[in-house]
Amino acid sequence: MRGKSTLSLVVCSLVLITAPVRAGELEDRQEIRRIAAERFMAGQYAEIDRQVAQYTETAARTSSGLWKNWLLFNGIRWVIGQATTSEQKLVAVEQQFLDWAERNPDSTTAHIGYATALTAHAWYYRGSGPASTVREQDWAPFRAYLEKARAYLMGHAEDALTNPHWYTEMLVIARGQGWRNEDYMNLISDGLDIHPYFYPIYFDALTNLLPKWGGSLDTIDAFALAAVEYTKEKEGQGMYARIYWSASGAEFGKDLFTRTKVDWSRMSAGIDDVLALFPDQWNINNFAHFACLAKDREKTRSLIAMIQEPPIHSVWKSVEPTYETCRDWANGG
Repeated sequence: MRGKSTLSLVVCSLVLITAPVRAGELEDRQEIRRIAAERFMAGQYAEIDRQVAQYTETAARTSSGLWKNWLLFNGIRWVIGQATTSEQKLVAVEQQFLDWAERNPDSTTAHIGYATALTAHAWYYRGSGPASTVREQDWAPFRAYLEKARAYLMGHAEDALTNPHWYTEMLVIARGQGWRNEDYMNLISDGLDIHPYFYPIYFDALTNLLPKWGGSLDTIDAFALAAVEYTKEKEGQGMYARIYWSASGAEFGKDLFTRTKVDWSRMSAGIDDVLALFPDQWNINNFAHFACLAKDREKTRSLIAMIQEPPIHSVWKSVEPTYETCRDWANGG
């Protein structure tokens, strides 16, 4: 176990990376991730398991609609990411998960976390560059660690009934192993049949559908429509808006409405459905920006009017048009 000073350094680093720009949604996300990372590094596994059980029992979400269990697991995943600077650190983190699983064999988070660490170990060998940049001797350990992670998850497949992260982690492995498209889509369908409202499954699945990874615009739109079918009973058209929001962040940016087949009228209706359930300032700011990009003056004006100033800086800082530009244009400027 690492010393107290190292733990403090790790936790402080996490706070710096995920520091909120305003109170509310982003503050809640940061706090959940920070506590999870802190507890994992301190070996407080029982505390994590209790928190997971509570979040699961109450179906806990943040004010924007994100699942708190997902944010908790992201805190643990962040620690794994910090260990990818050396193989020694990766081995140590893997052992932590095995120790956790030994203390509580029923902990789905421990088992899935171990597979996540093995997958990170695989990518430690491969690197993040194009296949042409990978050294020949690194392919064998990359494939071996991915297969070890896959086999471990399959050995704990019963976890899928209660913990949707089984599917999100298996999707990462499937991409790394180059599964056939049919098998990949079957995995997505199986996951959504059990966890239809767990957004990360949709967002992880979207990665393979992006043009930069060999997907297509038609496939993305078909997937967005399918996502609505899985969730419309409770969330209406909301997932259509969320899928294209995710696509914008993953590849298209401000060109979402010129480079994809998004139907703005459907996305606009989806925005209304999201805000009916989660009228959070993070959602409102992002959707106001999308309405401005879509050049829907009336929608932009109505959403801008819902923003509690100052606007959320991180939404508007990096992609034109700015908040002031959209506000003035929406109000006739």
